[in-house]
Amino acid sequence: MRKTGKRSAVLAITLACGFVGLTVSPAVAAPAAPAAPARSGHGWDGVSPFGSVCGNDATTARQATIYHGNAITGYVQLRYSPTCRTVWGRVISYYNKGIGQKAGVTRRDGAGQTCSYAAYSDSLKGYSCFTNMLYDGGSVSGAYGEAPNWYNGGTDYAATTWY
Repeated sequence: MRKTGKRSAVLAITLACGFVGLTVSPAVAAPAAPAAPARSGHGWDGVSPFGSVCGNDATTARQATIYHGNAITGYVQLRYSPTCRTVWGRVISYYNKGIGQKAGVTRRDGAGQTCSYAAYSDSLKGYSCFTNMLYDGGSVSGAYGEAPNWYNGGTDYAATTWY
């Protein structure tokens, strides 16, 4: 003779609760795919890299050191976004409180962008300005920058190699 009793009742209640729990549990959504860029190609020319998806995956493709004699006064960087296939220039300067820094980016076809206002960046530990972007797909680009020096009030210059 088969026993029925508390164990069968507990099993039936457990199964019922489990099924109810499965049916009322909120579904877990799969992670959303990254948003596609709102622009493409030359539509990125002249657009700020910040506030767009392009700044999210940016890397420094090329960097040149700005020297005054043997002293480093700053860096010029060519920044690149693989998502948008865009580039922009950035200068980082360690002197002169943001006055006199300039950066530029030039595409091989002669198109370019510049900046001349620098603000202090805690993360970069210096004064920085960055240009708007240029689409770089199928082309090469380079960046250049100027940083003031504290020795004679002059300006020192550097440029990256083409990328």
